[in-house]
Amino acid sequence: MTAERLRSLAVDEIRPVRLWTARSPLAPPDALDRLARDVDSWVQWNALINPNLPDTALRWLADLEAKEAGTRWFILRERIVHHPNASGALRAELVAVGACSCPRPCGRNVYARQTSTVANNP
Repeated sequence: MTAERLRSLAVDEIRPVRLWTARSPLAPPDALDRLARDVDSWVQWNALINPNLPDTALRWLADLEAKEAGTRWFILRERIVHHPNASGALRAELVAVGACSCPRPCGRNVYARQTSTVANNP
Protein backbone atom coordinates (compact mmCIF):
# COMPACT_ATOMS: atom_id res chain seq x y z
CA MET A 1 0.00 0.00 0.00
CA THR A 2 1.34 3.43 -0.89
CA ALA A 3 1.97 6.24 1.54
CA GLU A 4 -0.51 8.40 -0.36
CA ARG A 5 -3.24 5.77 0.01
CA LEU A 6 -2.55 5.49 3.74
CA ARG A 7 -2.80 9.28 4.03
CA SER A 8 -6.26 9.15 2.47
CA LEU A 9 -7.31 6.29 4.76
CA ALA A 10 -6.18 8.33 7.79
CA VAL A 11 -9.06 10.74 7.15
CA ASP A 12 -11.65 8.16 6.13
CA GLU A 13 -15.06 8.65 7.72
CA ILE A 14 -15.25 4.97 8.67
CA ARG A 15 -13.75 4.47 12.11
CA PRO A 16 -12.37 0.91 11.61
CA VAL A 17 -10.48 2.14 8.54
CA ARG A 18 -8.79 4.83 10.64
CA LEU A 19 -8.08 2.29 13.42
CA TRP A 20 -6.42 -0.08 10.94
CA THR A 21 -4.42 2.76 9.40
CA ALA A 22 -3.25 3.92 12.83
CA ARG A 23 -1.79 0.46 13.48
CA SER A 24 -0.16 0.07 10.08
CA PRO A 25 3.64 -0.09 10.20
CA LEU A 26 3.61 1.43 6.70
CA ALA A 27 1.68 4.57 7.66
CA PRO A 28 3.80 7.67 7.04
CA PRO A 29 4.57 9.97 9.97
CA ASP A 30 2.24 12.74 8.77
CA ALA A 31 -0.69 10.29 8.55
CA LEU A 32 0.07 9.00 12.04
CA ASP A 33 0.27 12.56 13.31
CA ARG A 34 -3.20 13.18 11.86
CA LEU A 35 -4.54 9.99 13.45
CA ALA A 36 -3.09 10.93 16.84
CA ARG A 37 -5.20 14.10 16.64
CA ASP A 38 -8.38 12.25 15.63
CA VAL A 39 -11.52 13.05 17.61
CA ASP A 40 -11.92 9.34 18.42
CA SER A 41 -9.84 8.37 21.46
CA TRP A 42 -9.51 4.76 20.21
CA VAL A 43 -7.96 6.00 16.98
CA GLN A 44 -5.61 8.17 19.04
CA TRP A 45 -4.66 5.17 21.19
CA ASN A 46 -3.95 2.99 18.16
CA ALA A 47 -1.74 5.72 16.70
CA LEU A 48 0.07 5.95 20.04
CA ILE A 49 0.97 2.27 20.09
CA ASN A 50 2.42 2.53 16.59
CA PRO A 51 6.21 2.71 17.08
CA ASN A 52 6.47 5.09 14.11
CA LEU A 53 4.39 7.88 15.66
CA PRO A 54 6.51 11.06 15.49
CA ASP A 55 7.59 13.07 18.51
CA THR A 56 5.38 16.02 17.49
CA ALA A 57 2.29 13.85 17.83
CA LEU A 58 3.55 12.34 21.09
CA ARG A 59 3.99 15.83 22.52
CA TRP A 60 0.50 16.83 21.32
CA LEU A 61 -1.05 13.78 23.02
CA ALA A 62 0.92 14.41 26.21
CA ASP A 63 -0.22 18.04 26.28
CA LEU A 64 -3.82 17.00 25.61
CA GLU A 65 -3.86 14.58 28.53
CA ALA A 66 -2.06 17.06 30.80
CA LYS A 67 -4.78 19.65 30.13
CA GLU A 68 -7.52 17.12 30.88
CA ALA A 69 -5.96 15.28 33.80
CA GLY A 70 -3.10 17.25 35.26
CA THR A 71 -1.38 14.82 37.59
CA ARG A 72 -4.52 12.81 38.42
CA TRP A 73 -3.78 10.13 35.82
CA PHE A 74 -1.16 9.25 33.21
CA ILE A 75 -2.84 6.81 30.85
CA LEU A 76 -1.36 8.18 27.61
CA ARG A 77 1.70 9.79 29.13
CA GLU A 78 2.77 6.52 30.77
CA ARG A 79 3.07 5.06 27.26
CA ILE A 80 4.50 8.22 25.71
CA VAL A 81 7.36 8.42 28.20
CA HIS A 82 8.55 5.00 26.98
CA HIS A 83 7.74 5.45 23.29
CA PRO A 84 10.80 4.89 21.06
CA ASN A 85 10.25 8.23 19.26
CA ALA A 86 9.81 10.36 22.37
CA SER A 87 12.52 13.00 22.46
CA GLY A 88 14.81 13.20 25.45
CA ALA A 89 13.24 16.52 26.40
CA LEU A 90 9.70 15.13 26.31
CA ARG A 91 10.75 12.04 28.24
CA ALA A 92 12.44 14.20 30.92
CA GLU A 93 9.35 16.41 31.26
CA LEU A 94 7.08 13.40 31.66
CA VAL A 95 9.36 11.71 34.19
CA ALA A 96 9.46 14.96 36.19
CA VAL A 97 5.65 15.05 36.52
CA GLY A 98 5.39 11.36 37.46
CA ALA A 99 4.36 9.71 34.19
CA CYS A 100 6.85 6.87 34.60
CA SER A 101 5.74 4.41 37.26
CA CYS A 102 8.71 2.06 36.93
CA PRO A 103 10.19 1.08 40.30
CA ARG A 104 13.71 1.88 39.05
CA PRO A 105 15.14 3.67 36.02
CA CYS A 106 13.72 1.94 32.99
CA GLY A 107 14.76 1.44 29.39
CA ARG A 108 12.96 1.65 26.08
CA ASN A 109 11.94 -2.01 26.35
CA VAL A 110 9.06 -0.94 28.60
CA TYR A 111 7.22 0.39 25.53
CA ALA A 112 7.49 -2.98 23.79
CA ARG A 113 6.12 -4.79 26.85
CA GLN A 114 3.27 -2.30 27.26
CA THR A 115 2.18 -2.41 23.63
CA SER A 116 2.42 -6.19 23.35
CA THR A 117 0.23 -6.51 26.45
CA VAL A 118 -2.30 -4.06 24.99
CA ALA A 119 -2.25 -5.74 21.58
CA ASN A 120 -2.82 -9.17 23.11
CA ASN A 121 -5.55 -8.00 25.50
CA PRO A 122 -7.88 -5.63 23.58
